[in-house]
Amino acid sequence: GGALGWCNVSPGRWASEEVRGMFHAYAARRDAEIAARQAEGKARARRETERRVANMGEWVRRLQGAVAEAFAEGIAGDVAQLRAGRSVGGLCAKWAPTGGNSFDAHTGVVDAVVGLLEGRGLLATGGREPRTRYQQVLASLRRAAGVPESACAGGRWGAVDYSRMSGGCRRVYGEGLYRRHDRERYDEYLAACREAAARGDRGGPKVHTGGVLPHDITAAAERGEAAADLQWHALVRGVAEARGAG
Repeated sequence: GGALGWCNVSPGRWASEEVRGMFHAYAARRDAEIAARQAEGKARARRETERRVANMGEWVRRLQGAVAEAFAEGIAGDVAQLRAGRSVGGLCAKWAPTGGNSFDAHTGVVDAVVGLLEGRGLLATGGREPRTRYQQVLASLRRAAGVPESACAGGRWGAVDYSRMSGGCRRVYGEGLYRRHDRERYDEYLAACREAAARGDRGGPKVHTGGVLPHDITAAAERGEAAADLQWHALVRGVAEARGAG
């Protein structure tokens, strides 16, 4: 917090109002120095990203541009759907690059997407940084699409749509996060998946296995995770179907 947030001591505890004023002035200076160091750190990181992007080969820059254009187009389409009151798929928002990670630091792809969205007039900032507004747009699209991860930040576990949970999300966060906070609904969904699998109901509830490899599932089974058998069944079925289609 600011200067008053951590030194708001009752006046009766100060030797004098002069001492109190001096201390608050010191606290304000300290907070300003910390903010300046943080801003400089962000600026250094941004300059380093710009340097790395500038040193990319031409084909890498073209790839970055193509990726950014694909995400910007998908996000713009979802925003239009949301504004029109229609349902939102949310895949672009779910997988869109976010700042603050090594991938963005090495590629600068977030700035590329942000620049394209700004050009489309989709990031009216209202005084906020464009990257901050970009994160807010992604969050609103993820909520509208029912992306499970969007419910975590606000602790809205009852709002999680487990039919939308990707295989990778379930593998990493299923037991340790979602089931820990929402055991009854999590287990109910898995039970419904087992019933559908037993009936051979291809259109019923199911667990997704995209991005999950066999050794991931066997490791989950060894840990006793509830969804492991369902993921294995779905993986085997998917491989069999792909082989038949080939």
